Amino acid sequence: MQYFLKDFRYILLILLFSVSSCKTSDKFLNNISCNGDLTIQWDRKVINENPRADKKSHYFQVIFLSDFNERIKGYVNDKLVFDEYVKIGADSHKIDRTFGYNYQKDFKTPVLKVESIQKGTCFDIKIDKSYKIIYLFIDENGKWIVRFSNEYYLN
Repeated sequence: MQYFLKDFRYILLILLFSVSSCKTSDKFLNNISCNGDLTIQWDRKVINENPRADKKSHYFQVIFLSDFNERIKGYVNDKLVFDEYVKIGADSHKIDRTFGYNYQKDFKTPVLKVESIQKGTCFDIKIDKSYKIIYLFIDENGKWIVRFSNEYYLN
């Protein structure tokens, strides 16, 4: 019985470590003013060889990932900063379209709003200043996934 408890604790510790070291943590948050479906993810610190963003900067970069084929408008604090047609295939491994914003002179946390003109959906959230890269995904139904990261995935 004593060996069983020792083995059980060991297995439980391994399981706990495995679950806690997953790559992202997800939250379902409400938009500030948009009605779109939104999932927000935060990358956890992972040791790998990917380039990292400068965490001391007062700047964030928005990167579109996979399956975009639509006109996108991006706003920061209600000011239009991006208005382009974005076309990215499902297997794209390049950063083709991005936009960014320097918030060093802002007094309040910036609010990012992105809308898909074709799908008629948008999201708007306060950015997390501890992350410098914001990856965006949108599915065929207009559901947004916003991932905060400090790691560049693509070339």
